[in-house]
Formats: sequence, structure tokens, C-alpha cells
Amino acid sequence: MFTFDIAEDLRESGIVANSLHPASLMNTRMVLETDYFGGPMSTVEEGAHAVEYLATSPELDGVTGEYFDAEQRARANPQAYNKGARQRLRMLSEQLTKLKESDD
Repeated sequence: MFTFDIAEDLRESGIVANSLHPASLMNTRMVLETDYFGGPMSTVEEGAHAVEYLATSPELDGVTGEYFDAEQRARANPQAYNKGARQRLRMLSEQLTKLKESDD
């Protein structure tokens, strides 16, 4: 949610902000050592490749305010597109981190 919000704030600056879900259930120790997940669905290398792609791909130059699932543009949770919900999250985050004191 914050990424969509900040992408709007920075749109005219030339700075881009995107969200990434790099991979699902990578072959990490946590996934490999439990039966809960049913095993890995992807590899750490696949996740790293998705991060590298988003950071360096020339075809994504200037793309901002997007959500990516691996190397594909995707839709985030619908609440992430709700401007009011994003404003409430930002206000609460600023209060909890004391970056901005509440007017209360």
C-alpha cells in the first residue's frame, strides 16, 4: 500500500517505486524443514532473478506504482488500491514510528 502511495507522491520526480512478490515458498531452510508448506514452489535463485529484473530491466524504465509477481505485472490485494485505506495506514505508520506526531 505504501508503495502505491509513495509512487504517486514521487511521480514528477523521476523516482520510481514498485512492489514485488519475488517468488512463492522458495527453497529456504524454513520451507524445507517443515511439512506445513508441502515443500518449495520456487527457488531462491528465481526470487533473486525477479528482484534483479525489476531493478535493472530497460523495458521497465519509468514504470512506477505497479505491483509485480515475479516478472509479471499483477494485481495486489484490492485494499492496496483504496486511497482512503492507504492514507489511514500512512497516518498510523507515522504515528507509531513517531515520524509525525498526531494532532490529537
